[in-house]
Amino acid sequence: MGSAAPAFSVENVRLSQFRGQVIVLNFWATWCSPCVQEIPSLVEMQRRMKAKGVTVIAVSVDVDENAYRQFIKNHNVNLLTVRDPSGKTNAAYGTFKFPESYIIDRKGIIQHKFLGAVDWTDQQVIDLLNGLSSQNGAEQLRKAEADNSMSPKIVEQPEFMVAGIAVRTSNAKEMTADGVIGKQWARLLQEGTLAKIPNKADASIVAVYTDYASDKDGEYTYLLGARVTSDKGLPAGVIAKKIPAGKFAVFTTEKGPASKVVPETWIRINSLPKSAVGGDRVYRADYEVYDERARDPQNLQADIYVGIR
Repeated sequence: MGSAAPAFSVENVRLSQFRGQVIVLNFWATWCSPCVQEIPSLVEMQRRMKAKGVTVIAVSVDVDENAYRQFIKNHNVNLLTVRDPSGKTNAAYGTFKFPESYIIDRKGIIQHKFLGAVDWTDQQVIDLLNGLSSQNGAEQLRKAEADNSMSPKIVEQPEFMVAGIAVRTSNAKEMTADGVIGKQWARLLQEGTLAKIPNKADASIVAVYTDYASDKDGEYTYLLGARVTSDKGLPAGVIAKKIPAGKFAVFTTEKGPASKVVPETWIRINSLPKSAVGGDRVYRADYEVYDERARDPQNLQADIYVGIR
């Protein structure tokens, strides 16, 4: 205890994405009876503690992918869970018996280790997590508000229209192997969809998050395409949506691979207090703009527009 948590990357989920949060890192498997027994309490604890900056990352060591996916579906495992059949991640932590869990604080330091199944709704466990989530809370808030790289520009945007390919998804789904956003990008580029869209307003690619079921934790429609001046003559499989006029906080990503800098910027946005975002989020439509700075997907920079009131 007291040492830095080993870094890892599994199925596009990296520990570094969750800096500033309290992490419950749980190693488990579908064939492990104690693991199965503790899953419901782990799900319930995540539901209670998510708003306090506590995130569960459940790493399955299952080799059988079908058994893993069927278990997730049948038991409604509403957690960020990934599968690492190689065993490299658990080996990095010295874990070879399951379940085993690590509590990692906001600074990336391992503060506690649980051997065997845990009742994650037990008051002592909740108190431990509450203590870590509130520890240095004021300091974290000041840092977030003072972080110039995350200080948005506030703009008023008129209504506009985007045409493209759409899919229904959620942030939780995108953190798993079932994520669809990467597949939408592959489809857009491989099928030449952009070239088929008529009446484009400019050469930028626009990704819209809209039709929110609730907020950042609910489902939304992901529409990937381009701004258009009209929805006339759209090809099969392409739809158009109007983005309502309103006020937006504009964040600019760092330069780097799209698969890294865009998700990391969203994670930081979602962890910011209202005062650092510029107001309450409205969850009508948020969007990303990929312009001339995004020609190289391995070294791009994009703007993220977050709707606020």
